[in-house]
Amino acid sequence: NAINLETNLLDVPEDFWEDDRFEPEYKQSMKYLDVDNRIAIIDKRLAVLKDLHSILMDAANNVHASVLEWIIIILIVVEM
Repeated sequence: NAINLETNLLDVPEDFWEDDRFEPEYKQSMKYLDVDNRIAIIDKRLAVLKDLHSILMDAANNVHASVLEWIIIILIVVEM
């Protein structure tokens, strides 16, 4: 989804608005190269990476919070 929303890979280039002689070849090559499906695959892979990044960030934040809690506990014990 992100690739499709942020780029215009699936749109016909603006050059064809002025001179559309090669537009059929362009569309045929897009179909031959299966660009739609390739972008869909990239979108799915990016979604997996986004989820993995979120999981890793949560884990890193939990470790950091745990370290801070131990530091506070140690400071309280030392102060007594």
